[in-house]
Amino acid sequence: MKPVSLEKQSIAWFKLAECIGRGEKERALSLLRLLTYSMDSQPFIKQLEGDILSFFEDSQALTEYIKAAHMYQQEGNTVEASAVYEKLIALEQKVEFLEKIINLYTQLKDDKKVVYYQKSLCLKFLQKGFVAKGIQLLKACNDELDGGEKIDIYKKVIFAAITHKYTQQEVVTDYLYKTLDGLLRFGSEKELQTFLSDLKSLNAMWHQDAAEYLKK
Repeated sequence: MKPVSLEKQSIAWFKLAECIGRGEKERALSLLRLLTYSMDSQPFIKQLEGDILSFFEDSQALTEYIKAAHMYQQEGNTVEASAVYEKLIALEQKVEFLEKIINLYTQLKDDKKVVYYQKSLCLKFLQKGFVAKGIQLLKACNDELDGGEKIDIYKKVIFAAITHKYTQQEVVTDYLYKTLDGLLRFGSEKELQTFLSDLKSLNAMWHQDAAEYLKK
């Protein structure tokens, strides 16, 4: 097929934007296929397709983004691959997406992004009941978190551990005391009482341990 002329490309991009604006998904995808004849980058094409599908809230966007990220990685383009995983995580915070983006930002030596997504993955593990994995990841990023972030995650560790019957009670005790110390130092009286109330509703024995610790 003959290459698409520059003038036709400009018209096609304009019409593509119009179709998206009017909510015409199938026509937008058809125009994109026309434009692909003038593009050399296959991962970029897949990324654009993912963008269009994402705009229309089509679940197929995940598949196209995954293909794009994989192609970028095969090319050694870690920056673009990480950008696509950002889009994937915005759509769905899957464990495998979070693990992948942590690895990519580790390669890029972007420590802030690594810590940000380690925290996100830690919370995801706790939510799913993978308490040991959550605690292990928390240890990896703990020193980079501020006081408020630590308290927030420590509370989630405690509630997840109790809910999912995590057996390492000495670990839970350690996080309980750290949470209480943090709330006494950085939190308000209302925050402390809310935490104690939530703890009591979940497990009376752990609430008693907390009350006794606060008496010391």
